[in-house]
Amino acid sequence: MSRTCKIKLLLFMLISAAFTTMVTATEVGKSDAIPSTFEFRPGVIVDPDNSGVVYLMSPENGIESIDISSGTRIWFTHLAQKPLLLKKKLLIAQYQSPEQHNSLQIVGFEITAPNKAAFKTNIILPTDVQVSIVDSMESSFRINASISERDLVLHWSYLKHAVSGIDNNANDNISDVSKKGIVKVNLDSMQAVHFPLDTKPGQSEARLPDFVSTKLAEENLPGPVLYGERVIAVVKRKSANQGITLFRWDHAGNALRELDLFGHGMTYRYASADGRYLLASKRSDGAKDTHGKYLWNIHSVDTGKKLAELHNERVGAWFFVWGTLLFHEVLPNSKLVNGKWLREPLGLQAINIRTGAPLWFTPIRDLIYRGELPPEMLQSTE
Repeated sequence: MSRTCKIKLLLFMLISAAFTTMVTATEVGKSDAIPSTFEFRPGVIVDPDNSGVVYLMSPENGIESIDISSGTRIWFTHLAQKPLLLKKKLLIAQYQSPEQHNSLQIVGFEITAPNKAAFKTNIILPTDVQVSIVDSMESSFRINASISERDLVLHWSYLKHAVSGIDNNANDNISDVSKKGIVKVNLDSMQAVHFPLDTKPGQSEARLPDFVSTKLAEENLPGPVLYGERVIAVVKRKSANQGITLFRWDHAGNALRELDLFGHGMTYRYASADGRYLLASKRSDGAKDTHGKYLWNIHSVDTGKKLAELHNERVGAWFFVWGTLLFHEVLPNSKLVNGKWLREPLGLQAINIRTGAPLWFTPIRDLIYRGELPPEMLQSTE
């Protein structure tokens, strides 16, 4: 593979990783109470009600339900592989079986009966789309789901990178493929209708409130818009290590006092998956280095007050808070222990937010291709 091709492939993998780990704090334009369930990351759905449950992609090629407080498994099913959304007691998920390559397969089942399908549907996408649940070396398929009354709306995207042992510029027949689409499925008739990308079929969410969109334009802010329990907020980053300004409104649209947060060497990293908290960090110093390389600060979006300060080995991570527990994503990693390399899988880590002590960990099936790349072909000098 030429240097140009290898660089393009690496960029493709980085873009796929960023797309996979992107967390949407809330649905734009929603001005009522925060939905009780939310997507922590693709393939992980959190239901903080009902004593707290998380539904996630299992490395065992199925979906498992985990008790948030203890980390114990409640149930496991092979009925599907990737949870998409939870609506009341109905879990909607993607499954994959030996069908045609462009068949998007969706199943719904009650969380009280995880091995019995309430419905199944196969949606045929364009022939040059390879539907999958996890990435391959050259392609990735992503899907986001929402539901409005009795209509399931699916936004899908497909990216295929041309992998070749020769410079792509030298072969006009080799090219990348990028496809996107929207499908609405009526849950009564199971009829699927395809829509252009610039439409919003069956979505009942209101548009972004004017007072928020005006501020985004004035300050040239990229978002996302965060919905706390009592406020709507937008983050504006200052210069490096100088903290952030948090613009806030109540749900009626009344402007609240702007808050300046972090600073003192702290760098804002992430908003929590449900949009209620903010995480900033900096390198630890002094004797506390033994407790973690980085100092984390967790602040409330509603009040700006610090919820917790703790040490962690990672500079930051996608996270959410439930009671006195903090949950964060652990990316795959390899480390040397007693002279042997140990591989740590992608997973969900629960820690005590007051002490930083780890409580439990569960692995998550990884969507991203992290295998070897094709060897670079030697070019003959003859």
